[in-house]
Amino acid sequence: MRDEITVPRFEQWIEKNPRGVFREWSEREILILKKYWGKVPGKEIAKELGRSYTAMKQKATELGVRAREEK
Repeated sequence: MRDEITVPRFEQWIEKNPRGVFREWSEREILILKKYWGKVPGKEIAKELGRSYTAMKQKATELGVRAREEK
């Protein structure tokens, strides 16, 4: 039995995405997140940005963006 296995489709993906699964947040994406987080459903923002809801939630937390303003 061979210890090494290669999946061509995965190898092609790695070649096209050398930085891996995680992609840097652009300034535009951050501005959109800051402006609309808590005002527009997260799934809609995620769809617009091409990101997962979880990624957006993590970034909002990292940026200190809150879903609702405190009274």
